[in-house]
Amino acid sequence: MDQESVGYCNNPDYFIPPKGSLDELYNPSKLTDDIKAVEEKWKLVPAFLKCRGLVKQHIDSFNFFVNVEMKKIVKANERLTTEQDPSFFVKFVDIRVGSPISTENDDFDSSQQTPQKCRLRDMTYSAPILVDIEYTRGKTVIGKKDVHIGNIPIMLRSSNCVLANKTHEQMALLGECPMDPGGYFIVRGVEKVILNHEQLSKNRIIIETDSKHLPSAQVTSSTHERKSRTTITLKNEKLYLKHNTFGEDIPVAIVLKGMGVETDQEMAQLVGSDDVFLDAIAPSLEECSKCGVHTQAQALDYLGSRIKVFRRPYGVQTKKTKSEEARDILAGVVLNHVPVRRYNFRLKVIYISLMIRRIIMASKDKGCLDDKDYYGNKRIELSGQLISLLFEDVFKKFLSELKKSIDQAIAKPNRAEPFDFPKLIRTDTITNGFTHAISSGQWNLKRFRMERSGVSQVLSRLSYISCLGMMTRIQSQFEKTRKVAGPRSLQPSQWGMLCPSDTPEGEACLDPNTIIQLSNGKSKLIKELVDGDEIITVDPITMEQHTTRIYSHFIKKSKDYGKQLLKITTITGKEIICTEDHRFLTNQGSWKHSKDLINDEIYILSQPLAEISNNNQDTFEILNEHILQENQISNEIIQDLKNKKLLPLLNSNLNQLLIISRILGSIDKFGQDARQQLPIIQFQFNSMQDFNRLLQDINTLGFDNPTYTLNLEEITLNSNNNNNKNVIIDFIGTSFVYFIKSLLQLEKGWIEKLNNQLITQEFLSSFISNPNRIHFNFELNENNQFKLLLNYKQQQQQQPQPQQQPQPNNEIFNIKLLNQLLNQLNIQSNEIENSIIIQENQDIMKFVNIFNFKYNAKENTNLIQIREYLNYLNYQNMKHSQHSQLSTERIIDFNSYFKKLKVRNNCLAILIDRIEPLNFEQYPEISDFTTESDYHSMISNGFITHNCGLVKNFALMTHVTTDDPEGPLLRLAFNLGVQDILLVTGEELNSRNAFLVLLNGQIIGIHNSPDYFVNTLRKMRRAGRIREFVSICKNAAQQTINIACDGGRLCRPLIIVDNRVPRLKQEHIEDLKDGLRTFDDFIKEGIIEYLDVNEENDSYLAWRELAIKPHTTHLEIEPFTMLGCVAGLIPYPHHNQSPRNTYQCAMGKQAIGAIAYNQLTRIDTLLYLLVHPQRPLCQTRTIELLQWFRLPAGHNATVAVMSYSGYDIEDALVMNKASLDRGFGRCIVLKKQVTSIKKHGNDTSDRIFPPTPDNLRQSKFALLDSDGIAKPGELAQKGQILVNKYSPMNTVDPAPNPELIPDSAYKSSYMGYKYENPAFIDKVLLTNGDDDQLLIKLLMRSTRRPELGDKFSSRHGQKGVCGIIVKQEDMPFSDLGICPDIIMNPHGFPSRMTIGKMIELLAGKAAVLSGKFGYGTCFGGDRVANISKVLISKGFSYGGKDYVTSGVTGEPLACFIFFGPIFYQKLKHMVMDKMHARARGPTVTLTRQPTEGRARGGGLRLGEMERDCLIGYGASALIMERLMISSDRFTVYCCKKCGFLGYEGYCQYCKSSVNVSTIQIPYACKLLFQELQAMNIVPRLKLIDS
Repeated sequence: MDQESVGYCNNPDYFIPPKGSLDELYNPSKLTDDIKAVEEKWKLVPAFLKCRGLVKQHIDSFNFFVNVEMKKIVKANERLTTEQDPSFFVKFVDIRVGSPISTENDDFDSSQQTPQKCRLRDMTYSAPILVDIEYTRGKTVIGKKDVHIGNIPIMLRSSNCVLANKTHEQMALLGECPMDPGGYFIVRGVEKVILNHEQLSKNRIIIETDSKHLPSAQVTSSTHERKSRTTITLKNEKLYLKHNTFGEDIPVAIVLKGMGVETDQEMAQLVGSDDVFLDAIAPSLEECSKCGVHTQAQALDYLGSRIKVFRRPYGVQTKKTKSEEARDILAGVVLNHVPVRRYNFRLKVIYISLMIRRIIMASKDKGCLDDKDYYGNKRIELSGQLISLLFEDVFKKFLSELKKSIDQAIAKPNRAEPFDFPKLIRTDTITNGFTHAISSGQWNLKRFRMERSGVSQVLSRLSYISCLGMMTRIQSQFEKTRKVAGPRSLQPSQWGMLCPSDTPEGEACLDPNTIIQLSNGKSKLIKELVDGDEIITVDPITMEQHTTRIYSHFIKKSKDYGKQLLKITTITGKEIICTEDHRFLTNQGSWKHSKDLINDEIYILSQPLAEISNNNQDTFEILNEHILQENQISNEIIQDLKNKKLLPLLNSNLNQLLIISRILGSIDKFGQDARQQLPIIQFQFNSMQDFNRLLQDINTLGFDNPTYTLNLEEITLNSNNNNNKNVIIDFIGTSFVYFIKSLLQLEKGWIEKLNNQLITQEFLSSFISNPNRIHFNFELNENNQFKLLLNYKQQQQQQPQPQQQPQPNNEIFNIKLLNQLLNQLNIQSNEIENSIIIQENQDIMKFVNIFNFKYNAKENTNLIQIREYLNYLNYQNMKHSQHSQLSTERIIDFNSYFKKLKVRNNCLAILIDRIEPLNFEQYPEISDFTTESDYHSMISNGFITHNCGLVKNFALMTHVTTDDPEGPLLRLAFNLGVQDILLVTGEELNSRNAFLVLLNGQIIGIHNSPDYFVNTLRKMRRAGRIREFVSICKNAAQQTINIACDGGRLCRPLIIVDNRVPRLKQEHIEDLKDGLRTFDDFIKEGIIEYLDVNEENDSYLAWRELAIKPHTTHLEIEPFTMLGCVAGLIPYPHHNQSPRNTYQCAMGKQAIGAIAYNQLTRIDTLLYLLVHPQRPLCQTRTIELLQWFRLPAGHNATVAVMSYSGYDIEDALVMNKASLDRGFGRCIVLKKQVTSIKKHGNDTSDRIFPPTPDNLRQSKFALLDSDGIAKPGELAQKGQILVNKYSPMNTVDPAPNPELIPDSAYKSSYMGYKYENPAFIDKVLLTNGDDDQLLIKLLMRSTRRPELGDKFSSRHGQKGVCGIIVKQEDMPFSDLGICPDIIMNPHGFPSRMTIGKMIELLAGKAAVLSGKFGYGTCFGGDRVANISKVLISKGFSYGGKDYVTSGVTGEPLACFIFFGPIFYQKLKHMVMDKMHARARGPTVTLTRQPTEGRARGGGLRLGEMERDCLIGYGASALIMERLMISSDRFTVYCCKKCGFLGYEGYCQYCKSSVNVSTIQIPYACKLLFQELQAMNIVPRLKLIDS
C-alpha cells in the first residue's frame, strides 16, 4: 500500500510522543495492553476476496456444476435402450461444455463469441454442450466424440467464459470492463442474475408449535429419489405421525410396532426410561392396545388400511398386499432420508424415538423449541444448484424425446441404409429449456415438483454498487417468522453472515382502500389491518386457501416510494390499483410484475359478494347444556362438546355458525339406527373430494376423525346411461351426531332468527347444492338470457336395509321454505309444483353472486362460469354506455370462452381488459404487509396477488459451502470411538453421559466423552486432515454432537485464539504483503478457520484484541466485515442512527455515477451517467477493497451548514449556480429505441424507404438520412420518425416473387421518437440478431443539469431536493474566499442523529488540507481528536467551523459556520421525468372529467383531503371552480314540481314545460342520478328561486 492511500491519522509520522518524554513513559495503553494488536490485520480481507466471497459464490457454484455435477447427472442416466430392438443401445461416455462460439448463416463459420457482442446483438451468451457417445449401427459398436446436444448459457467470468483469467488489457480488447464482477448470464441480450435463495435445511428435526400451540416435530426429507415431509404431533396427550401417504394421523406406537418394536418395554427404553418420558408415552401405548394392535403384522394391516389410494398409471398392476405396501412406505417414504436396508428398521426407529423425546422435552420446557428463523436452520441455494436441477430436468426430457424418435426410426419398415443414430439428435430441447427458464425466471420442474418464479432477475445497472449489491442479495423463500416481528428486527444468528443495514423496506404495493379477504369470511380495507390479523393466503400451485397472520404492515407516501401506479381492470370489470412492481399470479402459474402483464390471464377468486351485516345484536345462547340434558344426552358427550368450545353455542361465534349452517344444509336424511338404537345422519355427495371438504369442516369444529361408513352407490342418470358413483356417508352415534341432532331438534326457523345474511347464505348454498335433493338446471337462450330451474326431488323410500337405513319421514326443509328464504334475499322466484324458476337476469345475477357451493364442485364450477359471464356482460354494457361511438369489439360468447374456464378451488384465470397509469396526486398513499406463510399471497379486491417478502444481503466475508463427501468423516468418527448406533441398546442410548453423534442430520452413533471427540475433530480440521468447511458443534441441552458437511451453509473465517493469544502474528501479515502467503495458506496452517452459524454458537468471539477474555476461542479478522458491500460505502456508520444507514443502502444503489469502463459502448434500455464523477475524500476500507473509487457515483461538495433564505426547509438544498455551470451534478441520460426488419411467413419482409422530397418538407421526416434511418447527432423531438419502416399489407398469401411487390402494397409502420423530452441521436447500430433479422438500435442521449426539485443525498440517508439555485455573488463565502456548493439547513441534524455526517465533514476538510484521503471505516477510521489536531496544525478551528461573510450584505455573519466538504450523490429521480401540468386536454367519455395520469395528459386531481382544506377555509367559489367549472360542468333542465331531470325544457314526468328551469351541475352528478333511477331509487331535486 503506498504512503498516499494510508490515512493521515493512521500514519505513524503523526503525533508520536518523542522518545523519553513523559508522554511516552506514562502512555496508559502500554500498561493495559498485554496483547499487542497486529498492525494492518485488515489485509486479510482482500486476500480472502481474491479466492472467496461476494460474486465468487456464484462463479464457484456454476464451475462446480459444469465440472462435477453435470458429469454426475449424465452418469446416472448414461444408457438409453429401446424395446423395438434389444441389441440397440446408446451410452453417454463423457460430457463437457465447450467455449462460447457463434455460428452464423448456417455456413458454420464459427467465431469467438464475446459478452459485449451478445449484449449489442440481443443474443444469448452460450456454449455448446458436447458428449462422447457409443452406439450400435447394425452389429458394430461405434464411438463418436464431440456430439453437440444443445447450448448452455455461460456465466460471465466462470471457467468456460472467454473472460476467465484475463488481464485488464485483454479484457479491454474484448470490449469488457475489467471491474465488471461477472456472475450473471446474458440471455437474448439481457443481463440476468440468478439470485441466492434461502431455504429451510433438509433432513433436520425442527421442533415448533402447530396452530393449536402444541409442540410438533417436523422433518423435510430430501434424497435424490424423492422428497417428503413427516410430522409427529401431540394431540390430547397422545402422539401421532402425520404423512401425506396416510389418509389420517397414525398413532406413533402403531408406527413403531410396524417397524418391528413389538414390546412396550423396548419402546419405553428407546424414548427414555425417566418418569417424565414414561408418563408422556403411556397414553400413546394405551391407545395402541385399544386399537387391538399388538404385533408387527397387525400394525402393518392397520397401516395398510389407511394408505391413501393413488391412481396408478394405466396398465400397471400391483402384486403387493396392503401390509406389504405399508411396509414399503415405512421403509422408503416416511423419513426417506434414513436408510433401511433389507427391512432392518433399527435406524429409523431410533430416529423416530429421538423425535418423540424432543417433543416431550419441548412440551415440558418451551425453551427446547427450535427457532425457524435461526440461521443455522437455513441453507442458501446458489445459482449452480438451481441450474443443476434445471439441467437434470431438460436432460431427461431430451432423453425421452430421443427415445421416441429412435423407436420411430427403428420401426420404419423399408429402410435403405442401416439406421444412424446421431442424425436424430435435436439440440433445441436443451437450448430452449435453459434460455426460457433464465429469461423468464420460471423454474417449473415437473420431476422435482418445483414451481418457482422470480428465480432470475434483470441485473440492475443504475450504478456500479447496485450491480454488486444485486449479486450478494438473498431472496427468502420462506419468511415464516413465528414472532410477529418488524421487518428490520435482526436475528442474532445473522451476526457477521448477513449485513444488518442492507435490508430494503420490501415492496409497497396497493392502494390503501383495497379490500383484503380475512380468514373469518369477512373483509377489511388494507389500511385498517393491523399486525397479527389473520387473512386468507392461496397456494399458487394447488389454489388451496389457508389462513396466515400478517406482520410489518405499513402505509407510506406513494411519492416517496417513487414507483408508477397502475390500475388493472379485467374483462369482468374487477379493478385493482397497485404499484408497477406488485406481482400477480398468471395462468402460467408464475408471479409477474404488473408492468409486465400484457396478454396474460391473471388469477382471481370468484366468490359471493356478501354485504356483511354487522348486526350488533345482543348475545344469546342457541344451544346449551340444559337443552342437551332434556334430550337425554349423556354427560360424557356434553363434557366433550364443552372441551371443543361448542357449548354453550352463542350467536356471536360467527366462524363456528358458518360451518354448522353449511353442514346442516347438506344433510340428506336423519333418523334412528334400527339395530343399535343410535341417532344416524346421512349425507350424499357427487364425489369423494366433496366429501373430503365436509370432513375438513368437521375437523375444524374440533371433531377429529369421527367414525363413518361409506357406500358407493351406482346411480343411472335418465338423460344418458353413464354409470355414476354416488357417495353416501352415514355417521352413527358419535358426539358429532348428537350435536347436530340437538340442533335439528331446536324449534324450526332458528337460522332465520339469527338474522345474519352470511349464515343464511351458507345454509342455503349447501341446501340447494345437495345432489339428492335438487336438480339444478341453467338454460341459455339465443339472446344470452339465462333461466334457472331448481327441480325439487321428492325423497323416495329406497330399498330397505334394515340395519342402517335412516327413516325417511324426517324431511328437514321443503320447497315453500326455500322460496321464502330466496325472497328474503331479494331474489324474485316463482314456485311451480315442485320446482322454482328464476328468470330475470338481475335475479340470476343476485343468485350467482350470493351462493357458493362448497360441497358440490361440479355445480360450483357451473355457477362461477355463469357469475363471471354475467359480470362480463354488465361491464361491457357499462363500457358501451360510456363509449357509444367506439364500441366495435365483439362480445365474447359464453360457450366459446367462459364455459371452458378451469375453476380450481373457486379460482380462475381471466383476461385483462386494460392497464392504465395513474399519478401520485390521486393516490397519495400506498400500503402493504408481509405474511407469515410460505406462499406470500393474499386476496386483494378478488385478485390473487403477492405481498412483500424480505430481501437480505451477504456480509463482506461470508462464504457459502458446497457439498463435501460424507464417507471419510464417517470412517474417522468410528475410529475416534463413536459406537455404531445399530449395536446400542435403548438404555445406553439415553444414559446420562452418552451424546448422540449426527452427521448431516443422520444418527451415526453415540460417544461417551463428547469434549474429547469434538476437540480431536477440530484439531484434525485445523491440521488439514478433513475439509475446512466441515462444522463440528456440541449441543449440551439436547446431548448431541452435530457434524455438518452439506452445501448451502453460511460460514466465515475467524482467527483462532489459544490461551488468550491469537495465532496470527505480525510476521504472517508481512509475508502476506510480500506475496509469500495466500489466504488459503493461513487456513492450511491452522491460523484461521471457517465457522458456520452452528459452530459460532459453540465458540466465544472477541471483536478486537483488547476484548479477549480467558475463555475466548476466536478473534474477528476485522469488525467492518460484518457490513455488506453497499453499507460499507458509508463513512462512520457506527455514529449514525440505524435506519439512516438502511436508507443509504437503498439510495446508494440509485446514485448516478459511472457504471463500467465500457459504458459508452453499451446500448442499454436506460443508462444514467455522471459527467464528472469524483472519488470521495473520506474513504472506507470497503471502498478500496471493492475498488469503488474507480467507478464512483457522486461529488465532493463544499457544504455550509446554515439557514439561508426560506427555500431550505424540510431538507431542501440551496445550490450555487456557478458550481452547476462548472458541471456539478450534471448527468447524461441514454435511452435506446429498437426495431427489427422482420421476415414474414410468405417470404415477404419489411422494407426501409428513403424519404421522398415531399416528405422532407415536413418536420416529421426531418431527421432521416438518404437510407431512411435517422442521422446521428440530430436533435429528435417527440413524434419525429427515426426509422422509416414499411410492412407488407399481405403477410399470409404466398407471393410468387417477393422482390417485385409494388410500394403501394406496403403500409407505414415507422418507429418514431416516443419520449417527451427532446434528445440527440448518439449512435445508430445496424446488426443482425439470433434469428438473422436486421436489427436497428438507436441510442438517444440527453444531458441534464440539476434544476429545482432534483433529488440529492449524502451518504448518511439524508436526502433532499434542490430548493433554490442562487448566484455565486449572493452566496456566503469564507475568509479564504471559498463559496459553498450546497447550503444545508442545520435542522437536518437533531432529529436524524447522523453524527457520521459531521465527522465526514471534518475528515474531508482535513484530507483536503493534508493532501491525504481520510478514513471513516466502520468501528475504526480516523479519530476526531486526531483530525482536529490536523485542522489546528493547518490554522483552522478544531471543530470545523469557519468565519463566513454574507454575500448579500458583505457583513460577517454573527456566528461561525460549520463548513467543509461532504460527498453528495445525485439520485435518478429527476423533475424532468415526473413534471406534469395541463390546461385543457382529453376527458373520459363516461364522466366527461379530465383523464388521469401523466402519460395520457391527465388533469391534476383536487382530492378529498384538498377539498377538506378548502372547506376549512370556506373558499366556496374556489371549490365550485375546481370541482365543477374546471372539470365537468353540465347544464341540465330540471322540473320544480316533480324534481326530475327534463329534456330540452320539457318534463317527461309532468308532461309540461311550465316549471322547467336550467341549472348547472357536474356531469358525474347527473350520471349518478340516472344510475340511481335505473336501480329504482328516485333522487328528486328541490329548487328554490334565488
